[in-house]
Amino acid sequence: MKLPYRKNCYVPKEKLTKYLLNLNNPRGKDKAVFFTGMGFNRVNYKFLEKELINLAQTNEANRKGGYANRSKYIIRGLITAPVGRSVSITTIWEVDKRVKKPRFITAYPLKRKKFTKSV
Repeated sequence: MKLPYRKNCYVPKEKLTKYLLNLNNPRGKDKAVFFTGMGFNRVNYKFLEKELINLAQTNEANRKGGYANRSKYIIRGLITAPVGRSVSITTIWEVDKRVKKPRFITAYPLKRKKFTKSV
């Protein structure tokens, strides 16, 4: 399934500049280390914003709970970083059916599945 109202999705500037790309924010520091290591920063935050919106508009979404008129969706996929690499991330979006504008909540590196060898 695709994210409902995906053409209207938006990323609050503060989510990027004060959280996801802020190495001084204790709650988002690990995420900031990852994203700044890929070349994103608070000066070029619009580049990350564009990548997140593109991901939300093109990739499959999985509904993961919510309440009242709001639903949360997980969207995983690749974004292109300023360093020229593609990186896999997980994003979370919230859709308020009354507003019809999916709002970006957070993003983090996609964890790779651990495989065990058969003996």
